[in-house]
Amino acid sequence: MVIPCYNQAHFLSDAIQSILSQTYKDFELIVVDDGSKDDTTKVASSYQAQDPRVRLIRQQNRGLAGARNRGLSESSGEYVVFVDSDDRLLGEALEVGVRELAAHPGCAFVSGLCRYIAADGSPILRLEQERVEGDPHIELLRAGPILVPAVMYRRSIFDTVGGFDESYRAAEDYALYYRVASRFPIHLHDKLVAEVRRHDGSMTRDFPLMLRSNLGALRTQRRYVKGNRRHEEAYRAGIRFWRDCYAFLTVAQTRTRFEKREWLAALRGVLALLQYYPQGLPLLANGRGIERRKATRWLDSRKQELRISEVQLRDRRRRLHALIEESGDNERQVEELKDILSDERRKVQGLKKRIRRRSRRLQELDRDTQPGLTHRIRRISGRIGPAESGMPAAIPTVALLPWGNVLEDYLDMIGLSLDDFLTAYRGTWMFGYVDALERVGVRTVLVIWSRNVSSPERRVHVPTGATVWVLPPTSAHMAVRRLRERVESTSRATSSRHLRRTLRLVARYTATTPRVLSRVLGQERCSAVLVQEYEYPRFDVSLLVGRMLGVPVLATFQGGRPEKGRSVEGWIRKRSVPRADGLLIGPHKQAKAVRKRYGVSDGAVTLVGNPIDVEEWRPQDREVSRAEMGLPQDAAIACWHGRIDIKRKGLDILVEAWRQVCVARPEADLRLLLVGAGAGNERLRELLEEASEAGLRGVHWHDEYTTDREVVRRRLAASDLFVFPSRHEGFAVAPMEAMACGRAVVACAAPGVADLLKGGEGSGGIV
Repeated sequence: MVIPCYNQAHFLSDAIQSILSQTYKDFELIVVDDGSKDDTTKVASSYQAQDPRVRLIRQQNRGLAGARNRGLSESSGEYVVFVDSDDRLLGEALEVGVRELAAHPGCAFVSGLCRYIAADGSPILRLEQERVEGDPHIELLRAGPILVPAVMYRRSIFDTVGGFDESYRAAEDYALYYRVASRFPIHLHDKLVAEVRRHDGSMTRDFPLMLRSNLGALRTQRRYVKGNRRHEEAYRAGIRFWRDCYAFLTVAQTRTRFEKREWLAALRGVLALLQYYPQGLPLLANGRGIERRKATRWLDSRKQELRISEVQLRDRRRRLHALIEESGDNERQVEELKDILSDERRKVQGLKKRIRRRSRRLQELDRDTQPGLTHRIRRISGRIGPAESGMPAAIPTVALLPWGNVLEDYLDMIGLSLDDFLTAYRGTWMFGYVDALERVGVRTVLVIWSRNVSSPERRVHVPTGATVWVLPPTSAHMAVRRLRERVESTSRATSSRHLRRTLRLVARYTATTPRVLSRVLGQERCSAVLVQEYEYPRFDVSLLVGRMLGVPVLATFQGGRPEKGRSVEGWIRKRSVPRADGLLIGPHKQAKAVRKRYGVSDGAVTLVGNPIDVEEWRPQDREVSRAEMGLPQDAAIACWHGRIDIKRKGLDILVEAWRQVCVARPEADLRLLLVGAGAGNERLRELLEEASEAGLRGVHWHDEYTTDREVVRRRLAASDLFVFPSRHEGFAVAPMEAMACGRAVVACAAPGVADLLKGGEGSGGIV
């Protein structure tokens, strides 16, 4: 055991004590005082006097690599572990390392997992090292996290590869890892063995040094990976990783040092950027860009902390319910757990508020204009020049408009806020179009209506970078909504049915604000308008605006139904749909029906399905995914995800079908993974409870509408097939995502499904 120490006496005692407390007792501990000017010698000497296994060595300052090499040269054991003076080992770390090396006799070193702790030793929940999967050498090239105290080396390998390179002031550990892994096998296990302290005095806070050292160490591997495609890809991924980690932080730290007139440190930062990240140099003059990146990083870390807190909250709720159901004298435990739950709820609510506030700040940084400023200055837009709009006219731009009245009508059903939509949500057809259009050089502007804004606001959708205009509905629309809610709550008589229909019609047509929409289209210099659904009043209003401005208006089919019987809306629709500049329809049957119903020419209808990114939705290892989720490898697993809407999504069909499968196969291990939430949550719980009494089993429901696509991909990877029981859809994206992930599909005959699975099992599923 080697502990190099330079002016870290206040942490050294913790590090030594963690080693002396090991369950494996046969070791020597060498503390190398690397010319410290604090009480390092005093602390180490006190332990040397108490325990013969502890030995103190003093030397002139040679740096971290030099101190480790001195400790290595003085050691006599078969295995070697290096522990920095501010880190700690867990109680069984040495025992685990010795056992793993014995189990892998050909490996030069084995490495486990670490968790992060604060300066005071308390755990940092949001920072948890993840398990590394796959080829260890490839993962190392990708910058898979191998941390110093988690590694146990065979002493003999240093005779071949040498010790730490003393020319490195940082990243000397990765330089050694690369050198060893290019010549010997290594093994990464999943045991938690050490704690790494994060504090301001840590060398990792010198970001220019970390950027230069880590990229320099990785570039030494260029000649070893040449000619091996997988290793070359991992090498490039590692370059991107280290740049992502430290390049922006180097920019921010260098800018701060300029402001503080720390010229030498600032110059080192500039030189590091010049050599390893020259595109970051312009950011030194862009304070707003730096603040934006800081806000984004802060949001990412807090969201991870929020996810961990929510998991803990759910676990404690389950524990509380179990205690309540148990018989016996456990009232004290119940009360204590209730108090803990209350604290956890306050913590979660506080985190959510902080995230919302920082999200709003980020959106303010991303706005190109002050909210509503253009609308106060101009009564009519469409005449705004390129300089005022901030966009050159040469870039083709499409305005994308969702169906419905206000966005909250949809978001409330799945438990999301407007801020959630703007900062994390990607689960709707619109963002598939945003990604697809971006790939062919077309800019997209989302235009949505929200009851949570009082004036037009120009924001940014953080996951895609698309511009978003959030517009308020008309005051007439909000007044009609309130009146309609009052009528529906007080009377259900036939006499009020006509009034309700009239109010619904007025609410639909007054939700879209043509005057403000025309301003947005002009300011953003939109080349075309794409409306989500032609079977909805927003299309009619948008078509009118497009005609006035001379902008083409197109529409897609996303499951809308035509008005039945004779109605004002039906009369308008028969005159608006044929005047569309184009209709994008996925299902062949629907395209044929539109041509017949509205007399649309064949040239105006294009068969286009909703786009997905097949690079994002790709096959993953089923065994690994099941192991991560704790699912048995031999189980038969089906998966569904989406919004909980019992009738439209056909979840009653799914529950009954799964019950019949369970009854028909009583001995089989069957699992059904459900992911989603919505207005039908309670009804779905009732259906599951009723069906469980009749033989239903094996249902795992993640009852939250997740914006994290990785959650969905992991469940798809763990499953054998994807089930899609919807009664009605536009052109469903979920089955295509499942097929892209290599999973078979069993689906009901919703619109578009037959087009996806024309060849039956041969095309990836059955209807």
